[in-house]
Amino acid sequence: MHFNYSFGEPSWSPYLEYELPGHGHSVEALVETRITSTGPYSIIQKFSLNKGTKTEWWGFNCASFRCKTDLRKGDLPKDWVKEWKTGEPMAP
Repeated sequence: MHFNYSFGEPSWSPYLEYELPGHGHSVEALVETRITSTGPYSIIQKFSLNKGTKTEWWGFNCASFRCKTDLRKGDLPKDWVKEWKTGEPMAP
């Protein structure tokens, strides 16, 4: 699998961002990842930034070993609630 955290021209990486201080994530954030079985996204991530004062939600639509991203900021998007609540947590 390859993931894209950039916009515009895709920048594919085999690495999924996760919370493990000092071991490969590019931002200081608490990260929760869930694998979904319904909806348009295979993976949803919640990034709590700035000690929880800002939140980013990343949805990944995976096909042919490439996962394209959709970024939302603030509260959990209403159309993602079911997938987030029923998604399987992925341990770091």
